[in-house]
This record gives sequence, structure tokens and C-alpha cells, in this order.
Amino acid sequence: MDNWANNVMESTAATGLFAQSSTNREWAKRGILASYLAGNVDAYHCPADKFLSKPQRSAGWTYRLRSWSMNSNWGRSDPTDGLSGTYRGKSWAYGQSKRQWIRTSDVSNAAGKWVLIDEHPGSINDAFFICEFGGGTWGDVPAFYHNKACGFAFADGHSEVHKWQSKDIPVVIGAGPNGGIQASTGPADKRDQDWYNRGAYDNL
Repeated sequence: MDNWANNVMESTAATGLFAQSSTNREWAKRGILASYLAGNVDAYHCPADKFLSKPQRSAGWTYRLRSWSMNSNWGRSDPTDGLSGTYRGKSWAYGQSKRQWIRTSDVSNAAGKWVLIDEHPGSINDAFFICEFGGGTWGDVPAFYHNKACGFAFADGHSEVHKWQSKDIPVVIGAGPNGGIQASTGPADKRDQDWYNRGAYDNL
């Protein structure tokens, strides 16, 4: 329970821990950020995100708890890392060339660096958003369901909705053996990647 989200968004309706966490409000309320929201974990869910897999609808689910993920360059991203942030000053996910931010004072420009992103329902899983730094495909996939736009929350507290230039990536429900929710990883327009990469990391 030492996470901001304490859940993984599954596309199955199984009884395992990950599937349980997809709707478990009590686990989410124990997350590190929940106290700043007075326990209002509904803030983690976008009203436009109404996507469920076929097994989840058959099981009577009405929603999955979270639509947002956190930029993987923020926080203690390794479960073995201490409270002081062993990886402070270097990115755990991307190695020595990128900075891992532990505190807002570590950030070069708080108004220009995003913390949270509205993630595609077919890509969202563990709340750890992997940014793709080029190559024409996304890493984790941002949301496209706001008329090809996506919400961002920045380190200074402001939020923005960004409209993508990339081809729309639809939400595909029922693909695969489990009737799950899927997303393709591309193509990603270079203008989109350049825009969100500027806010995704600091170089060392």
C-alpha cells in the first residue's frame, strides 16, 4: 500500500488481486495522495472513461476506478527504494541520462513538467506511465476519447487538455481470448511526442 494509486486496471473480471484492485476504493483511499483529496478517489476517474471489457460487463461491473497514470519519472519508482529516494538524480526507468524527480524542487520548470496523464483504457495498467522518446510509436498510450484530446496535470498544480495530431487510437473491446480492452501503440506523430516529451523529463 506504499503507492499513490494502490491498484492495477485489469481487463478481466477474475478474482485475483489485480482484478480486485480495479474497483477497490478502500485500497485506493490508503494511497499516498488520497489524504490530499480527503479520500475522494473519484478524482482518479475521468467521467468520459466508460470502457469495460466484455467479461467485466457480464460480471456486473459498472466502472474501473482509475483513468489517470503518473509520469514514470516522478517519485520512488522502484519498490526497493527508500523514503529518501535512492534514485533521486537519475531515472530508474530510463537510466543515467534522465532525472528521477522525488520532490517538486528537483524539477527544472514545474509549470512545464506534467505529473499525471489521462491514459488510454486499453493501455492503462499499473499507473506507471512509460513515455516513448521517439521512434514513431507510443510507449504507454495516452487517451484519445476527448475528441482526440487528453488531460494532463502539471507539477505547479495547473491542468491542460492537449489535442493530438496523431491518428486516433480507438478503444478496442473484445479483442483477444479474454474479451479484453486493447490499444495499438502507433503510429505516433513526432509533433505529439515532441510536445509531451518536453514535459516528461529533465536531462541530466
